[in-house]
Amino acid sequence: MAEVLRAELARPSWKGEHVTRSPLLTRDIDLMLQIAERTHFTAYLSVPTIDERAWRETEPRTPSPRARLAALERLADAGLDVGVVIAPLLPGINDNAEQIEEIVRAAEDAGAESIDALPLHLRGATKRVFLDWLRATRPELLPRYEALYGDGSEMRRDEHQRLTQLVTPRGRTWEERIRERFDAPAEPSQLPLF
Repeated sequence: MAEVLRAELARPSWKGEHVTRSPLLTRDIDLMLQIAERTHFTAYLSVPTIDERAWRETEPRTPSPRARLAALERLADAGLDVGVVIAPLLPGINDNAEQIEEIVRAAEDAGAESIDALPLHLRGATKRVFLDWLRATRPELLPRYEALYGDGSEMRRDEHQRLTQLVTPRGRTWEERIRERFDAPAEPSQLPLF
């Protein structure tokens, strides 16, 4: 990640958002602080659940959500703008209101200035792999997901809205920050006088 951050630091008008599952980003706090001196920078950690079973089922071989929250706290303590994206939200797996509130409380306790949520997207081969996983581990959910996604990669709009309304965004949402990044006018360059 350090190489990515160094490359971005060299770009004069970059507004940075970085989202990851890995608490290893704390190794690059110094670089992130340098970026934050020049432009707006937010480090996001994806925390889809704190429930041990749901985490192990849906994100095996990834860092634990508790480790991600500890990393978030280290980044916040260093003075960085940090946020949590509760993602992906999975109907029937991590969309329980109590589960989500637990994540929100833990994120706020760790220093998150922004909390938002994103439902599951099933693009490309991911859809087949995910549906195969459901078929093998949670077959009772398979008909629900087939109805929610049909032939597409995006969740049916009504369910997407239901899931995103489970989390009242705190701070500027992920989507607002991305929109700001791409909608912001480019800084004018200085024209030579001669």
